[in-house]
Amino acid sequence: MVTFDPPTPPVDKLRCQRAVRRRELRKIVPLADTTIYEMERRGEFPQRFYLTSKCVVWDLDE
Repeated sequence: MVTFDPPTPPVDKLRCQRAVRRRELRKIVPLADTTIYEMERRGEFPQRFYLTSKCVVWDLDE
């Protein structure tokens, strides 16, 4: 029997992404929503992204 083991991608390509919602983010980073929004606009805070049209999250790896 012949088996095939697909090549393993390099470790830097195996990025484990952990997204957090606003409530959890506020526990980690004690800033007001407005402050976070302003810092995002200035490029001083990681950008949020949408999981759905109503669910916004941030990537903890950033």
